[in-house]
Amino acid sequence: MAEQQKQLEKKEAAFLDLILRAYRAEKTEGFATFHGKKAGRLVAVKVVDIFGTDTMTIVEVNI
Repeated sequence: MAEQQKQLEKKEAAFLDLILRAYRAEKTEGFATFHGKKAGRLVAVKVVDIFGTDTMTIVEVNI
């Protein structure tokens, strides 16, 4: 079970890196909610389940 958890975390990290690169945001550390920054704004990436399909949402917050 621990191996499956490690594989899932690795896939999630790869997905997040892909999304941040596509969005041209710089990855940040030390935030529980925010994953990156772009042009002076914090960026959060969330996957939302809408009608049984996963949809990606990107949120920018001014800092």
